[in-house]
Amino acid sequence: MCMRIILGLLVLLGAATPAFSMDIKIQEWKFDKDAPGSIPIGFVPSKLNSEAGHWQVANDPKAPSAPKVLLWQGTDQTAKDQIIFIDGLEAGSLDLTLRIKSATASEGQGAGVVFRAIDERNYYLIWLSPQEKLLRLDKVVNGTVTHLQDLTLDAVEPGKWHTLRILIHGPLMEAIFNNRQFLSGREEAWAFGTYKKGKIGLLAKGDGPMYFDTVRYTDMDDSTASNGPFGAESVAPRK
Repeated sequence: MCMRIILGLLVLLGAATPAFSMDIKIQEWKFDKDAPGSIPIGFVPSKLNSEAGHWQVANDPKAPSAPKVLLWQGTDQTAKDQIIFIDGLEAGSLDLTLRIKSATASEGQGAGVVFRAIDERNYYLIWLSPQEKLLRLDKVVNGTVTHLQDLTLDAVEPGKWHTLRILIHGPLMEAIFNNRQFLSGREEAWAFGTYKKGKIGLLAKGDGPMYFDTVRYTDMDDSTASNGPFGAESVAPRK
């Protein structure tokens, strides 16, 4: 279930300066009005590697926005990636926050966000690897993964919800884990054009299960900031 909010901001810059307005488009998915066992409304699973598992809405009374979440249940035969795209949503610059929970920290298991995707074989990816205790930034071109950067995390506890926030503008990318650890990346030449818009989705891998909740997306493509949410460079504090 998606909730969409349009906020009109009116800014006054003095008596001699005209006012202007800007729309901020926010969409949020909490899955609470979707039927258990179904694909949530507004999401489309990729057909690539569909044998790797399945997506469905599931009950979780202890979720951040109880009672329902999005569940990925993998098979025990494969650890291939599987993506579920947000239907009709494309962006180049964005601010996205979500909650992730892993049931175990088994090898090959993980979950994250796909962005600037052409399809299920060409995209960028920020994902959490519970077993390695890493937050990873990867690029996938024709199905081949290139690792760009990673961040060693203090703790990734199975059974506990973690928060991941991703901000992207132009060549700048910032990922914030649990509101305290920061991964900053810069890619001058994106593989799929100059800061081209692309699809956005969630990714899971391994034999699962992996849980997702409270996906909140803010469209930054219409932002008036010349350098995006970070200014000319990243402003995130460092450890």
